[in-house]
Amino acid sequence: MVKIAEELKRIVMYVDESEKEKTKDIKNNIFSLLASYPKALIADAYSYQINYLESYIPENAHLAYMTYTVAEEIIQLSFTENYGEYWPDDFGAEPIKSDPVSDNPEGMAAFSSRGPTLDGRIKPDVVAPGTNILSVRSCRATDDGWGLPADEELRKYYMYMGGTSMATPIAAGSVALIRQYLMNVRGQAGPSSALLKAVLIHGAVSMKGQYDAAHPDTNPVPDSVNQGWGRIDMKSALTPTPPVKVEFRDNPEDAVGSFEQVEYDFSVEDSSVPFKATLVWTDFPCKLPAVGLVNRLLLSVKLPEGDQLLSAQAGSNNNVHQVVINKPRAGKYTVIVEGIGIAEGISAEKIKDMDLKQDFALVISGGLKE
Repeated sequence: MVKIAEELKRIVMYVDESEKEKTKDIKNNIFSLLASYPKALIADAYSYQINYLESYIPENAHLAYMTYTVAEEIIQLSFTENYGEYWPDDFGAEPIKSDPVSDNPEGMAAFSSRGPTLDGRIKPDVVAPGTNILSVRSCRATDDGWGLPADEELRKYYMYMGGTSMATPIAAGSVALIRQYLMNVRGQAGPSSALLKAVLIHGAVSMKGQYDAAHPDTNPVPDSVNQGWGRIDMKSALTPTPPVKVEFRDNPEDAVGSFEQVEYDFSVEDSSVPFKATLVWTDFPCKLPAVGLVNRLLLSVKLPEGDQLLSAQAGSNNNVHQVVINKPRAGKYTVIVEGIGIAEGISAEKIKDMDLKQDFALVISGGLKE
């Protein structure tokens, strides 16, 4: 971990639009670095400061620097509202003008960046609280952030802040807890970054939004514009309310090549809760100026008695696939991961004779039989 941190310190991040070409090269270096560290996961802010809104969703929001990346193992964050009563004066259009920035955790903060990426991928991946978050304050700080606590003593050490600077640490801490849980409670030795991302996304919950249909700030997940796969929910991810049970698959020996597939059987005994499957894989960096995925997988679920096959969207540039069956019936469900087109092999911790294969992580939940 120290080594990857030292290497990352030497990579400069540019957010200025005039540095777009340089940004591509820099980000590609990060992806190459991550390919050498398959258990490393980066939480990155997906943000671009918008000073005004001519319409509800800024037309230039897609200019955030993260839109120039290729699919890789980076969790990209936007932020939701929290509780509080502060809003800057530079948002002059309704419904935002009269709406406090922190009155509804079911809504997206108006100045949070939106997706999708230029090649159509779902971004952000997940969202986390990012307005009026009580954060630490240096004793030498000269500014007040978003405001100071009412308690005079606390003002020395804390202040309210917002943005992805607050949402990203929440996500990073959540991922650290997921890793600890997988290793200490579930006995998952050395979980891959793909599994950590899969668990985080699988447990995310869809936000309802805070405005009317004419001014939607969220869409149903997967939402390629606003909330991605939803708001981070640690209870849903790790200890969901019974009868929901969660299973994980994270074995590099299950890696698939082109036109190969691997199948996993799960038995549903309680049909009162949805059956959900989430697939994540760490793709390889594409060679610029090409964009999109290098290795393509497809997630499918075969229903009981094999009478129907449900597949995630094929041909997309997303390295996250999800299939949700809201009203499953009891019986055997077969989850299928298929290699659609594999152009690169595993470069790190390569398994002998497994060139041109792609490994992956899978999370399954539902009323599963023990």
